[in-house]
Amino acid sequence: MPIQSGYIEKIIKGFASKQLSLIEEMSQSIIAEYKNEMENSWLNDEMKGIFLTRLNNLELKIINIRYEQALTYEVSDNFVVGMIGLVNLVSFARTNIRFKVAKYRRRLMLKERYIGPAKRKSGQHLVPFINYNVADNRLEVPLAELLTLPLFNPQLPMSWNYAYFGVAISRELSKLHLKVYSHFGRYSEPLFTKKNCFKRLRNHSMFNFDDLIDTCIGLKIAYKAFKRELHANPNGNHSIHRLSYATPKQQFFIAYSAIYCEETKPYEIQVSVANSGSFARAFNCEINSPMNPMEKCDFWDKM
Repeated sequence: MPIQSGYIEKIIKGFASKQLSLIEEMSQSIIAEYKNEMENSWLNDEMKGIFLTRLNNLELKIINIRYEQALTYEVSDNFVVGMIGLVNLVSFARTNIRFKVAKYRRRLMLKERYIGPAKRKSGQHLVPFINYNVADNRLEVPLAELLTLPLFNPQLPMSWNYAYFGVAISRELSKLHLKVYSHFGRYSEPLFTKKNCFKRLRNHSMFNFDDLIDTCIGLKIAYKAFKRELHANPNGNHSIHRLSYATPKQQFFIAYSAIYCEETKPYEIQVSVANSGSFARAFNCEINSPMNPMEKCDFWDKM
């Protein structure tokens, strides 16, 4: 059963205003990088206009998920609360109720419709769920993601937040590349050449081809957005605890690999970072080494 109309805003204001503000800031930074990518891409002027119009009019929306049935679980002080019970949290906004985040989140994800069958069965869901609604040109973030994500917090370093939530946003927006197929056709140039490059990168039949493209595009754009933040605020909180030996740029890739290897195939993550020139520069990888191959693929780059 959905939360009553009007309560989403109250819940966000009382419990997730900082998280939402950070998501909005990261989204705008990522969109700005996508615009730069489009403007300097191999696309013709007509297609650039289509993409830039969609990016300019993109809406960020917090949505409420409908459930098969009301969910109720225990929190730290034995107060029973579920999605309907979130209404009660608004009334008790000044109390110190603390969720057992991991337990609550795990059980919640067992029932949510937007989690795939495999994840629903295992209860695992570390990577944020974000949906790009193509029809409405809307980036949708479920309310539960703001309230229950244990690894996303404005107080955490930006290297972590961009590697975590920033990559999820960027990767979802990378689905814009699928619209190129409908305009040019899958076998037209230079699209055909671009796809063949990624096919050579894949060299593995166990993961989806378009997923690999989304992953590579998403990682590149999220990293560029993080660099924008790093340069704009060099004295900010960019260092991850216990990773002080690594630079902020290295920490971004370390965090990305640690998070996304949990829910995607490790080989896909390896391919995406090896395909990143930024990764090679951050870690000073030798040219033509396994993590810095000579051939790299960039979907939007001019040929």
